[in-house]
Amino acid sequence: MFKLHLLGSPSLTKDGNPVYIRRRRSTALLAYIALQDRPQSRESLATLFWSEQEQKNALANLRRELQRLKTDLNNELILSDRKTIGIDPDASFLIDVNAFAEAAQTKNPETLDEAIQHYSDDFLSGFTLPSCPEFDEWQYFQREHYQSLFGSALQALITYQEAENQFEQAIVLARRWLLLDTLHEEAHRTLMRLYAKSGQYASAIRQYHICEKTLDIELGAEPEEATKALLTAVQNKNFSPPQTAQSPISQPSNTQSHTVETRNNLPAFPDAFVGRTEEINAAMQILTETDCRLLTLRGIGGIGKTRLAVEVASALIKSGAYSNGLFFVSLASVTSADFVIPTIAKTLNIPLIKETEPIELIASRIGQQNMLLYLDNFEHLQAAASQLTILLQKCPHLAFLITSRQQLNLAGEQVMVIDGLPLAQVTQDSKASELFQTRALQIKADLSFDQQRPFTHAICELVAGMPLAIEMCAAWVQTLSIQEILTEIQQGIDILESNNADTPERHQSIRAVFQTSFKLLTLAEKQVLQKLTVFQGSFNRPAAQGIAGATLRYLRALVEKSLLNTYHADNETRYQLHPLLRQFLLETVDPVEHSANQKKHAVYYAGYLESLEQKKFTPANHEIETIVFMEVDNVRAVWRWLGEQIAEGQSSEPLCSLVDQLLLSFNYAYLHRNQFLEGIRLLETVYRPMIAQGWVESGTELQQITAAKVGTISAIYRFNANQLEKAMEMSQAVTAVFQKHPTPPYDGYALHTWGLAATRYGDLDVAIQKTEESLAIAKDDSFTPFTILGLGSLYLRQGQPEKAIIYFEKGLALAKSSHEQMGIYMGHLNLGAYFSQTGQPQKAIEQFDTVNKQAMQPGKEAYRVASLTNMANCYKNLGRADKAEKQHQAALALAHNVGREDWIGNVSREIGRLQLDLGYIEQANQSINTALEKAIQQNVPPKILEGLLIMSYCQAQYGHFDKALIMTGFVMNNERSLANVRKEAAEFWDELTSELPDMFKEKAERVLETAVLDDIIQLLPLAS
Repeated sequence: MFKLHLLGSPSLTKDGNPVYIRRRRSTALLAYIALQDRPQSRESLATLFWSEQEQKNALANLRRELQRLKTDLNNELILSDRKTIGIDPDASFLIDVNAFAEAAQTKNPETLDEAIQHYSDDFLSGFTLPSCPEFDEWQYFQREHYQSLFGSALQALITYQEAENQFEQAIVLARRWLLLDTLHEEAHRTLMRLYAKSGQYASAIRQYHICEKTLDIELGAEPEEATKALLTAVQNKNFSPPQTAQSPISQPSNTQSHTVETRNNLPAFPDAFVGRTEEINAAMQILTETDCRLLTLRGIGGIGKTRLAVEVASALIKSGAYSNGLFFVSLASVTSADFVIPTIAKTLNIPLIKETEPIELIASRIGQQNMLLYLDNFEHLQAAASQLTILLQKCPHLAFLITSRQQLNLAGEQVMVIDGLPLAQVTQDSKASELFQTRALQIKADLSFDQQRPFTHAICELVAGMPLAIEMCAAWVQTLSIQEILTEIQQGIDILESNNADTPERHQSIRAVFQTSFKLLTLAEKQVLQKLTVFQGSFNRPAAQGIAGATLRYLRALVEKSLLNTYHADNETRYQLHPLLRQFLLETVDPVEHSANQKKHAVYYAGYLESLEQKKFTPANHEIETIVFMEVDNVRAVWRWLGEQIAEGQSSEPLCSLVDQLLLSFNYAYLHRNQFLEGIRLLETVYRPMIAQGWVESGTELQQITAAKVGTISAIYRFNANQLEKAMEMSQAVTAVFQKHPTPPYDGYALHTWGLAATRYGDLDVAIQKTEESLAIAKDDSFTPFTILGLGSLYLRQGQPEKAIIYFEKGLALAKSSHEQMGIYMGHLNLGAYFSQTGQPQKAIEQFDTVNKQAMQPGKEAYRVASLTNMANCYKNLGRADKAEKQHQAALALAHNVGREDWIGNVSREIGRLQLDLGYIEQANQSINTALEKAIQQNVPPKILEGLLIMSYCQAQYGHFDKALIMTGFVMNNERSLANVRKEAAEFWDELTSELPDMFKEKAERVLETAVLDDIIQLLPLAS
């Protein structure tokens, strides 16, 4: 099924997979015809999209654009004839705006809610079509239409929710309604009324002033009389918010019938609640659908437990779950466990009698009543936990909802761990960023987030979604920009404080929040927690014990006190400190002790990675790079620490040993995941200080060898990242070191990388020489198959297939015997290339298809792109242009998804060849332009030269024979052209010169006498 998404940035999927449409005008054409109720005439479409051109030219442009679109859609979905163009009525096709419009016009609340959730952004948001005013006008009216439907749906659902006393949900929707038009007074009045009905009078008054200020700035007008009258009603509190109960509870009763309004004393909050829908539903389910009578919401201070519990309690009230009452008991100011029961009695208005124990009085009064007690902030009163058990035993229909930084560890207790609000995914807002924006707008109503979203998301990431910290950050928008707030947090937690007079002392700052929790720990627990600050990101139990001495008992205690988070990955428990807590704890750690712990941390992970390297990343070992990447934050920390130690001139011998232990396993893991740029950055953290300290030029033998090892791995990464010049330079430099101090296997790696870089530059003789030298000194390690396969590939490029096949078969066999999966993929790809070059396309397809089906793991996309592209060329040779096009488009989509510019260029070049063969000259010209642009950006001469040759075919088709000859001759005579490309260029040169007058050849030869690559590039269409 095709799905066209037009709400927001336009996109198309087929069966869940993205369909890449190359041109904006093709996207616009598809969007337009998709929303018409019948096929459109070619004349009307040509006029719409090319209004400034003559009809003949406009129709020609339409034909070309239609062909591009059909190609992108694999000739599916679109039906056209000589007169009309439309959507195939038999196609399985869904358009999101149609689904939204249908749902938005119903009267069913659930369906309306679905419609509102579906409306993620405005119609074709951010999409424009330059030089096409008619389309822009159509797009504008479509956007207005769907916005109007969205506003009507919001208004209808708000009306329903208000009637059902669902004020908090209605407030959220009213805010969205107001965002559509900040001058819409009815939306302002609705929001004021909802605030007032929910008891949030201050927010209602604030909303009036926002309305007043907005109207004055934008229109120079005052609010309408109806709005002013509503303000007076709010100020006089002429509303009936949900009834609260402060009176004593009733005498015991056995009746279980639900009352219309459950008696309660829940606190009211002046601002709207954001997020936590899943947690509310989960807590509701536990308390109403299971036998649980004691639910503890456990989480670190500031994580929003109290506010969440109030929302849970409010939902329970509306459900009628506790017919005899639901009562809030604040324990924040209670200083002793002895006062917990008396505080409960006072809340319930139960007078205490000297001769009778308070717990007996409470149990007697509650008796059989169906009641819930919400005890807030229990963490410092653990000694009173057993009293709750007694009440539960004596009162069979009583339940407790507890908020605490520490669980009670009572029989029958169920614990819900409360984490931060969800964070943003890619460019979408999250509940965390929604909270930031909501609180920020309360302070600065005219604040715009259009350009600030990345900073907002980064703030929420830094505080790990902690609501209190988010609100503290948002409070600064009156003084600082959002980017400045982000910078301040990155420098420390001092900015995270509150100036609100009604904020409890324990929540006045994040530092106060953490100090409260820290005081509750034993001395030993404090020491262990401080040592755990050495970890970055998550860590496992062996690391915690080996580095920080954190035994299972300590880990359990810190988890139960909400100072460590846990999650499960790859069949083990992972632990993690909240990032703000880590910042706080680092302020309390002795620097000398922390430095010693950093060294232990580095030694531990170096040994750990070395032990992984010895397992050689075999399939039996579960793709060990996954394990390495679970520890990636700690690995980064070790590399940074090593760089700092080298820069400070610390003793080099132990540092060299640690680099040795880290290097190979790190290399394998990052190579397997194609994390080249990240790998380069980490390696540079140690390589730069090595250079600065003179290790490379004048260091000891050990220092020179260690620096050369790091340089070797960096050269490998730079080659894979297409930094060819730097890869060549580093390979040559480290090879000079290894010639004085042979160091297997690194000396072989350096030569092999030198050979690879030379191959990219088209210098096959040097490439073969260095690869053979590498193989001559190679030991029997996991890199040997790559060297053997690389040598075979060089011989194949040099036109010696009979020699190449020997190396291919040997390399593949060795890769299989050593379970080197990347070598296996390369072996099949090389065998496919051999069969393709020797005229056996069907056998080649089998090899390529093997790779395409097996390389499905993340990080293996390069092999799939190569296999799909090569398969497409085989199908082209078999005369199956349809299958060739399908494989090419799959490869191109995969390249775009991964974001690899070099892959996009390679695939585009092959697509251009196919389009030329099919006679689609303009499309071929565009594809080759793309390929050349990428090759020039990446500075890969052989790819540039091959692109120039194909571009010369296009130029010849356009009748630009002078340009075609110059390009062809340059490629033919350039030593960096691959052998097969030079041969192809020579054949085309002969073909052109035999058919053209001598003047063309003579002119080309004169130009070629002095021409350099930049001169030829200036002849390209992309240069104009």
